[in-house]
Amino acid sequence: MHDKSIGSHNLIAGHQPGLIKKAFHGETVLIPPIITEDSFSKDSRALYDNQPLLYFVVPVREADDSIIAVISYCYDPKDAFMRMSQIGRFGITGETYSFDKNAILLSPSRFKEHLIEMKIITRMENTFYKTQVSIPDKNSIKRHRHNLNERSDHSLTHMAASAIAGFSGINVKGYRDYRGVSVIGAWLWDHDNGIGFASEIDEKEALSSHYLNRRIVYTIALSQKSLPQKPII
Repeated sequence: MHDKSIGSHNLIAGHQPGLIKKAFHGETVLIPPIITEDSFSKDSRALYDNQPLLYFVVPVREADDSIIAVISYCYDPKDAFMRMSQIGRFGITGETYSFDKNAILLSPSRFKEHLIEMKIITRMENTFYKTQVSIPDKNSIKRHRHNLNERSDHSLTHMAASAIAGFSGINVKGYRDYRGVSVIGAWLWDHDNGIGFASEIDEKEALSSHYLNRRIVYTIALSQKSLPQKPII
């Protein structure tokens, strides 16, 4: 479709050399979404500029089973990740989202208005592919706006740092999320596809029933203690 792209550096190979290598070794791989601002030739770039695209890459085999090439198919991941995000919302503040190796959101955030107020995104922007899962201090907000393809590990949330390091986990003690709010959460890292998944809920909401039950128990205990004791015969 774009003959002038022949001879240019391949977008997928530039962003995901490890995964493209797997394809050339015979595996079918999924490439996490890539912003296409630096892809294709100059003449064809207008068709794709600034659109995040997800790719499926499969090997092409000769009759003797040797691999001579790979074929990639691009797919707009917005709808699939949107559905996952909507299904994974629970309670008032609970949300489920995905992110890439740079801790960039791949699915919409439930808290767009909050992120707009923090000036992490503008009202015209989407939350996905524009928001990093990092603690929102001044430096991280500056990075949100200007350099999303790089990350500073010390500012990532506890969850994101753990997931990108290859760990799955649960935290019920509380940690700051990408809004700076204390949350509890669970997460996992998909090693094969290089994508992380997390479910989080504000600590205050998650523990509200616990605090209520604790107050009830304390009240009952105190009321029993204040009752007159019957004499033992």
